[in-house]
Amino acid sequence: MNADELTKSRLATIWMYDPPYAASARLRGLAGIPFSTSSLLAGTFVVATQWPILGAIDGRRVVVAVQFRYRPGGGAIYVWFNLVNVASGAGFPRPSLGSYLLANAKDAPLSFDERKPGFAAAGWIPREVFCRLRGSRRAFVEFAEPSFAQSDERRRERLARIDFTSAPGAAALFAEACPAQSLATRR
Repeated sequence: MNADELTKSRLATIWMYDPPYAASARLRGLAGIPFSTSSLLAGTFVVATQWPILGAIDGRRVVVAVQFRYRPGGGAIYVWFNLVNVASGAGFPRPSLGSYLLANAKDAPLSFDERKPGFAAAGWIPREVFCRLRGSRRAFVEFAEPSFAQSDERRRERLARIDFTSAPGAAALFAEACPAQSLATRR
């Protein structure tokens, strides 16, 4: 059955973002969105921003373009990463697959692997992990390729510090996804 047939038959009512994650996190449906092609993005909060890589990659200045999507009531935030050449504004092509590592001081790092060389990587961040990124002074995104040595020096060159202060819509996204945190910061 296609999506329209499943919707009309009411055999399916929710798209689950990541069933293994949702089951292990005991989200009981909160990691899903209504099963309707017209409502998949309705009411979704979207934040797009860029963070500079601290060093150069292949002698070029690069930023990590990041987009976060959250649907109210969801248990996870969809995240998309891509490297962009600052000089040209184009995607930064590389010869081999890489992965993006998102980390902060309180949680285990999350890895997002590219599926094709030079293309973006995407995945889901548990809402509670995402909420801890705001204001974390030690949160970062790291880009890694299997082809380069993982020495401390090289790793520092591939880091981008996470900073939501200048990202349009970030305050609204955090207020919606992290209401308990928003109330705590207002007190």
